[in-house]
This record gives sequence, structure tokens and C-alpha cells, in this order.
Amino acid sequence: MSEEKSTGSFLGADITLDHVSKDYGRGVYAVNDMDLKIEQGEFFSLLGSSGSGKSTTLKMLSGLEFPTKGHVYLGDEDITQVPANRRDIHTVFQNYALCPHMTVWDNVAYGPRGKKVPKAEVDARVNELLELVEMSEYKNVKPDALSGGQQQRIALARALVMRPKALLLDEPLGALDLKLRHHMQDVLRHIHNEVGITFVYVTHDQEEAFSMSDRVAVMDKGVLQQVAIPEELYAHPVSRFVADFVGSANIIDGTVAAMREPGLYEVAFPAFGTLVCPGVRGLAEGDAVCAVLRPQDIWLHGLADAEDKVRRKGIVVDRSFSGSFTRITFDAEGTRMTCLLTGNGNTGIGLTEVDVAWLSRDMWVVPAE
Repeated sequence: MSEEKSTGSFLGADITLDHVSKDYGRGVYAVNDMDLKIEQGEFFSLLGSSGSGKSTTLKMLSGLEFPTKGHVYLGDEDITQVPANRRDIHTVFQNYALCPHMTVWDNVAYGPRGKKVPKAEVDARVNELLELVEMSEYKNVKPDALSGGQQQRIALARALVMRPKALLLDEPLGALDLKLRHHMQDVLRHIHNEVGITFVYVTHDQEEAFSMSDRVAVMDKGVLQQVAIPEELYAHPVSRFVADFVGSANIIDGTVAAMREPGLYEVAFPAFGTLVCPGVRGLAEGDAVCAVLRPQDIWLHGLADAEDKVRRKGIVVDRSFSGSFTRITFDAEGTRMTCLLTGNGNTGIGLTEVDVAWLSRDMWVVPAE
């Protein structure tokens, strides 16, 4: 375990899940053999769809659920069987759970008052947190008079005023509209940078996870699929599931024809012939694979000549405009693919055929599933 580090008046700790499983009976695992280390001071996100096990993982960290197997550590302390109210971890939920009859000040002060913290220290902590979340001017206002974003800030201040070693956030922005969610992402990142403790964030929204996190864990059916920085997850997924779940992708089936060197393969594609592509290590000749090609890596115009350039004609079958870009879906020799048009006014209206090109080095190969 790493040593605890202090940032200002906050003291953080790393979190370790040592082969943790949660079985609700009949061999159905909500979380199955999770082995994970979250570093002190990290902004870490658990990303997955409903039923992936991310919320159960958060409950085991908070003490609302106990693992069937394995151990949970906060720093060097084994907290596996420690009740929620005795863990130095606090949780912020989507529903805020503010007391409507109390002012903002009293909502934030409620926790330390209950712990018999001296009044002078309570005042200092509440002032510090209200200033941090930029809500000092609302200290005498009751929650019902606040917007959703303002209530979320008070919920954050109320959790942080207890000086936890880690803060858990269970889809806290899910009830906000898109513009406010984006703003609150910036607020959360700023608060994390200021307090420096470990944040564990649960979400099904990959853009949310990517924009805030130092690292992201992708989960599916209770199993940890991949843990990496956002750029690595996007560019180098380890499986078809991760490639398909994270971002938009053209996924093209093929077979390994030969290995050039570790992580570089000759891959035979029924529609495109044999191309040299990078990919995950450990593949062998004859393995069924699929290549991941992101839509923005396909060019309609102006791709310079290169040794690994692939060029094809495509018949446009669909077009969708999203403001900053237009998604073009086309059929290239029996393979359905998409690319993106960007630029002011470039919406692809009237296109029926496209001349597309990409580089085989941009096709990332993973095992077929």
C-alpha cells in the first residue's frame, strides 16, 4: 500500500480491491474477482452500462454492501467488514439528499456538528467548503430555492466537510441537463484538484468519464474489462467489447495471416485484402480477429499518399447531422462503415457516393468475440 499523502487540510488514501466478488445467490455474480488499485489523489471512474457491476462496486467501497469474497483496503486499513458510518469515505448521490428545512449553511454543518467538532472548526470548515464550491452567498438559502447544479455543489460541500480520505460519486450529474452537466464536470475537476483526495466516480456516460478522469475502468457483467487512461482506452482497446463500448467504431472482421513482429500483424480482410495492422500482443496466425477503425480516421478528401493507404469507393446509405459534425454511413464492397465530416457548412447534403481512404496503421486489431 502507498503512504497517505496530505493536501492542505485534507488527508487522502489509496483504495485496493483485492480479488473482490459479490454473489447475490445461485452463483450470479454482480462483481466477479475484481483486482484493482486506485491511487491516492486519483480521479478514477467506473464506466459501464446498467448491470455491469459498477454501482455494486461503489457500495462495497462505501460499506453499504460487504463482499462475498476478497478484501477492501483504504490505505493500509482493511475495511472489508467495517460499516458505512465508520469508514473514512463519503458518497455523493444523484438525488442530493439535502434537508429541505435547513439552510445551505446548516446542511453543510450538519455532519461535523453531529461528530461534536468544536464550533470554531465547524465554522472554518463550512466557510472553506462553501467558498470552494462558490456557494458562500447562498449560505442562508434553503435547498428548494436552488437550481439542480447549485444543490449538487452543496451535496459535494456537505460530503467534503467531513474530511474523508476518499469521495465516492454515484452518477451525481445524471439529473442535470446537458449544458449544466458539462459545467459541473469542470466544477468537479476543479474541486478534485483543490482537495487532492481520491475520487471514485460511477457513470454510464463515457464522455463524462473521459473528460474528468485520470484513469477509467470499463466493466461488463461484473467483470473488469480494461483499466487505462482515457486515451489508451480509446486508441488501444483490449477487446471487441471495449472497442464497441468506448466511442464509435467501425469493427471489421478478419483473420491473422502472419505476424510481422510482436503487436504487428498481416491481417486478411474479405473486403479489403491483406493489410498490415498493429494490435494487441499475443495473437497467432489463423486467429479470428477484428480491426477497430474510428470514424474520424476515415478521410473523404485530401489524404496524402502513404505506403499503408487503403482507398475504396463507398455508396452512401445514411447521413445524420449533429451540429459540429455529420456522420456519413456508407457501404464499401459489402462492409457497412461510417466516417465523419467536419467543418463549417460541410454537411454532406446530396452525397450518394464517397471516395474514402484510411491508413492500415490506424486499424487496431483485437481478438474476435
